[in-house]
Amino acid sequence: MSSVSNKFASYKPKSDVPVPKHVKSNKVSIALLTISLILAITFTVLPSFVNIELTYNFRGVTQVNSFGIWKASSGDESADIDCSTYEGNDCLDSMNSKCNSTKAFSIIGIVANVCALLFICFNMYSDMVQYLILLACASYLIIMALFITLIEGSDNPQDSNCALYKIVLKASTSPRVSGDLELGPAFYLCVVSLVLVAAAFMMLNK
Repeated sequence: MSSVSNKFASYKPKSDVPVPKHVKSNKVSIALLTISLILAITFTVLPSFVNIELTYNFRGVTQVNSFGIWKASSGDESADIDCSTYEGNDCLDSMNSKCNSTKAFSIIGIVANVCALLFICFNMYSDMVQYLILLACASYLIIMALFITLIEGSDNPQDSNCALYKIVLKASTSPRVSGDLELGPAFYLCVVSLVLVAAAFMMLNK
């Protein structure tokens, strides 16, 4: 009897039991999707996808006007972006479409990201999860592409392929006011969010 009790007393559970690969990949995917979701919400609310920096040479003062998906800011002031203000000609109609599209895909991307995260957290893994992740990827990619067209197109305010922020920069500059146009922090957060979602997709398909 004592030998049996000694065996139980000396028993130690094995700590080197391997964790199934799908469990590991799910944990990593959850972490990647969570970080991506936080970044997606951040870049959606930040008014800084595009920055226009104006320098008033005669005063030596610099002013930064920033534009995001839902808001724009100038100095300490901010305002909502109203897509309906872009109407009147081919250029403005194009701006209206792009403005509404960025707003729509920002919502679609976040919802798809959240749903994919919940599916994995509650072990309801299926092909639907992969489709949701791909939808989030596509949404973030489309947002990036649309903002690039808003700064890289034509500066002709009558052209359907016009670049809104290039036109704004041109209208704001003069011999006494110099300006610079660049992509802002929100754009690069969108890039990182896209990479993280793509990485989560690859982890689930290892």
